[in-house]
This record gives sequence, C-alpha cells and structure tokens, in this order.
Amino acid sequence: GGMYQNASGVNQDYGEAMRWFVKAADLGDRDSMTSIGFLYERGLGVAPDDREAAVWYRKAANLGEDIGMTNIGLLLQYGRGVNQDYAESMFWYRKAADLGNADALNNIGALYDAGLGVPRDPDEAASWLVKALRHGCSFTLTSMRDGGTAWQPDTRQALQAKLRETGYYSGAIDGKIGKGTVEAIERIFNQGG
Repeated sequence: GGMYQNASGVNQDYGEAMRWFVKAADLGDRDSMTSIGFLYERGLGVAPDDREAAVWYRKAANLGEDIGMTNIGLLLQYGRGVNQDYAESMFWYRKAADLGNADALNNIGALYDAGLGVPRDPDEAASWLVKALRHGCSFTLTSMRDGGTAWQPDTRQALQAKLRETGYYSGAIDGKIGKGTVEAIERIFNQGG
C-alpha cells in the first residue's frame, strides 16, 4: 500500500494503496490502519471522511500505534469526525508521547498553552515544547522559526527560561522569538534527546 501511496517504484495510485492497506489491516496491521485513516482524512483515493478516518485511527491507536494515537487525538481536539473532547485528546496524546511521538509532545504543549481540557499552564506547555524539540518535532521548530506566534507570549517566555536553564540561551526572557532564541531552539532540535 505504501508503495502506491508514495509512488515508490510504481505509479502513484491511492485507490490501489487503499486496497492493499485494507488487506493488511484485515490481517491486523496497525500501520495500515493508520494509513487508511490518513487517506480518508485527506480524501486521497476516496471521498474525504473524517468520521471514517477516526474509526481507522482509533483502531490503530487501540493496537498501540503512536501515529494513530496522535491523529485520533487531533480529530478529538478539533471535533473533526468525532465529538470534540479535550480530555480524550490528551489521553491519546499522552499515550503516543510515552512512545516518543514528537507531534504528540507538541500537541500536549498546545493544550497546556491554550488551557484546553487542562488548566492553562505556560511553564508546563514550555516543558512539553522542549521535549517535542528534543524528539525532532519539525512543527515545533517551524512554528518558532516563524516567530512563535502560534504560542502565547507567556509560553514563549517560559520556553526562553527553559532554554536558559539548558545553557543554550542567554538572551532576554521577553517572549520575543528572535535570532538568539531560534539558535537555542535549533541546537536542542539538532542534538535530540
């Protein structure tokens, strides 16, 4: 299925990818279940259907697949194809984070940053963002390179304080993501765990 999805040695054909993913999913392959969810979520080879995507992500998540966990968490967070449920979203993010999923680490930080389903906590949000960076979350890195405006100013300040604690940052704790902050973030990202 992946070969057809990614045009790896064959012509890209999402319908054919779906056919192979379904065969593998029927045999219990959890990665294929996540891939089916992705095709439904994006409408690749099938009509877009967030409800069906959620069904497949949940199947994969229940079998311990971290991307499926993260993706069902996202659908729950935004109420796409399922009822919006921040608590269940956090549940799946935490399970995926326990498996080292970088996007889940970022998303936990986002819930704390916005106070969605949890008390708003900039320091806790910043802790999760540092973990996400250490695990290679490109979204966290990109959002900071873009000035960090996806994050609340006090979360950005808390992040700068944490960067200072690591010894990577010596600039102002002002919530402004400038060159020094970005350099520190990139060092953590590039050095990993």
